[in-house]
Amino acid sequence: MSHLADLACDAPAVPKAPAQPAGSRREALDLLKRLPESQIEALFHDLLDHRRGPGRLDSGGSVVAELAFFQRLDVHLQRHLNVLAERAYNGRHPKHWLWKSHKQFFLDRLRTGETVLDVGCGASAYLLWMAEQGCRVTGCDINPDRVAQASALMSHHNLRFEVRDVTSQPPAENQRFDVAICSHVIEHLDDPIALLASLRGHASRLFVAVPPLNNRWQKVMFQDLGLPWKDDEDHRREYTPELLREQLAAAGWRVIELHAGVDIKAVCVPDTESSGRPICYVPRDLVEDEYRALQADRSRRKAGYDSMKRSGYLIEQLVSFLPGTPGTRVLCVGARNRCEIDCFAQRGLSGVTAIDLHAGDSRIQVMDMHHMSFEDSTFDAVFASHSFEHAHDPAKVAAEMRRVLKPGGLVAIEVPIGYTPTGVDLWDFASAANIAEYFRTADVLWTETGPQLDAPHQTVIRLILRVR
Repeated sequence: MSHLADLACDAPAVPKAPAQPAGSRREALDLLKRLPESQIEALFHDLLDHRRGPGRLDSGGSVVAELAFFQRLDVHLQRHLNVLAERAYNGRHPKHWLWKSHKQFFLDRLRTGETVLDVGCGASAYLLWMAEQGCRVTGCDINPDRVAQASALMSHHNLRFEVRDVTSQPPAENQRFDVAICSHVIEHLDDPIALLASLRGHASRLFVAVPPLNNRWQKVMFQDLGLPWKDDEDHRREYTPELLREQLAAAGWRVIELHAGVDIKAVCVPDTESSGRPICYVPRDLVEDEYRALQADRSRRKAGYDSMKRSGYLIEQLVSFLPGTPGTRVLCVGARNRCEIDCFAQRGLSGVTAIDLHAGDSRIQVMDMHHMSFEDSTFDAVFASHSFEHAHDPAKVAAEMRRVLKPGGLVAIEVPIGYTPTGVDLWDFASAANIAEYFRTADVLWTETGPQLDAPHQTVIRLILRVR
């Protein structure tokens, strides 16, 4: 314990002001009300000078007692400022309606058409901003007054509100959302892990924001002195990044992004090591025409990307399982440009057929991998490096790959896992076993999980299957 903390323990209790007759207090208050603001300000300045004057704070204990007194006054002042701030903006607190950058982290990570469940929504404008961005938002709060206020302040066809305590009244078992948000909620709960765990059954991603533990020097000092120190008297705890990760992990979530600033924000996906299921990021209302336009635009934007190192490694593994005859036919799915075709040619396979939604080379046919125009049993192998995760329907793509393969044909796939969703990567398959399931009776000949060769921060799964 520090020296100041010792003093705090020894400090006498802060004396209460002597009880005064109600009339005396009213007279003093009436006098203050009649004074001009300039005189009130001058009196306050003189009072502070007196409280700091010589002889008054002659011991550490007196200093601690003085800090505690003005800390209590500051609580009253901050409440008053909050009331005034909300009145200045006609009931819209500027913290929630002007400070858009505070929520931009969440807004940047949502996609048009996604369904969002905001738990403990209050009356923050970012609910409206999400709806205006094209998300379908359900805001729920335990406080009916806050829900009534939110409904009065915000109206949009993509936005609805519910009075609901999610800890005791979770959504229906079959009700799923693309994203659940807990923004400055779990610090108020005695058991945050229970709420976070329950949301795993209702959302594919989770966004969390919490107050940081030591974001101001005053809080650090108040903790050291044993005085009240939290940003809100209702907070059960405040957070370090490590504590937030620990609670999210205990609830079955894996953190894929974590940022500490004004507050601590995290983006999470279900922990696939415990759930074992692929994670779907396909918006529910994304129809195939919109899907093709989305992915074709991405392919055009990445037309100049050089994948020789990444693709070359997987092609090397595939070639080691091929018979090596001049007539071997390979289908390259999602080729985009000449890189993968040239990689095959360097290894003696020049008769490669390549497809993509956008052709960056004359040798590439424009074709959707969900609907291939090739005859059955055409190819000896299918190569798909960083294309299977872009499928609108992976089962349909896998069926097409099986159809165009000769009996005993090979499939070589590389996909990223544990990534931050971008809107075009639609599936996190989580494991090689999950990918193999799409190919039914296929045998896994080779697989490995490790860093992507041209982007080592990203983890990928590589595998080669023989389809029976």
